[in-house]
Amino acid sequence: LDLIFDPALAGWTDSLRSVFGRDWGRRKPFLFVASFMVTISYAMAFAPPASFSAKAQEDSEAWFAANGNTATAPVFNSVASAVWFGIFHIAVKVFSDAIFEIPHGALLVELTHDGKERTSVWSWREIFLCFGILVGMVVPIIGESECSSTPETGCYSYLMICLAVGLIFTISNLFLCWDIKERPASTVPGNVEALVPSIVGCFSNF
Repeated sequence: LDLIFDPALAGWTDSLRSVFGRDWGRRKPFLFVASFMVTISYAMAFAPPASFSAKAQEDSEAWFAANGNTATAPVFNSVASAVWFGIFHIAVKVFSDAIFEIPHGALLVELTHDGKERTSVWSWREIFLCFGILVGMVVPIIGESECSSTPETGCYSYLMICLAVGLIFTISNLFLCWDIKERPASTVPGNVEALVPSIVGCFSNF
């Protein structure tokens, strides 16, 4: 999916000239959508319906037994939860992350033509990225004992962590959209390289 979606999204953001008849720039409309999409998709991955819980499985088995049904009760907590997480994991890794990362990376390159300034901007980006990865590795440990000891009650700690970190991401990204001075899309040359030639050009770099 990434192989198809990422180049298509890159071509879309490069060729964007207006949204609802107004020139918002080529990158900021995608960053605005990502401000909400990333947070929601991450949180939803850890918020399956209560009917997928172990308690729902126990109730289903009890109902089947009480009604003399010899058939096996439907399996809710394993299969349904796995499908739910898989759907939103794809939404996160394939769509939400790309809608943020691709325009964001392109925007940083376009902020300045000075090589030293670009290096400085990217260095700070990577510093905060590494810090965020470390926080993402350490913070979930807070809820690990609760989730591992009482899985039948639900792992709400991970959901709360997603919402808290997602709120920080949403606010900071909206501030970026509001404050950044992006070059107007109308000043960009109209001819944008097509998808297939751009992919061929990528391989010619090796």
